[in-house]
Amino acid sequence: ERRAVDGDEVLQFDLDTADFGLGVEADFEFAQVRNGDQVQLAYYQDGILVETQTAKVGSGDSFESGLVGATFDRVDVSAVGDTAFQLDAFEFRVLDDPLTDIV
Repeated sequence: ERRAVDGDEVLQFDLDTADFGLGVEADFEFAQVRNGDQVQLAYYQDGILVETQTAKVGSGDSFESGLVGATFDRVDVSAVGDTAFQLDAFEFRVLDDPLTDIV
């Protein structure tokens, strides 16, 4: 499975297709980051953009992100500018998870 981005590429995580449920939180661990230090996360629900976040990351960093009062079924992770990166791991917390509280 491809987990690296260089240039205009986008990693797309579709929770709906994978039948995971609705996401409320995402955690990404970056194995390697070079040529820059920013990535953009775009959250979608039923094809509609809910929120975008820009994160400053480095090699070995972890970035945890959650949406306040909203859910998502897809996350696109892309590089900002000349940044290239490789993900080491990723994890999603979903609405059906009994440990998840939505306020």
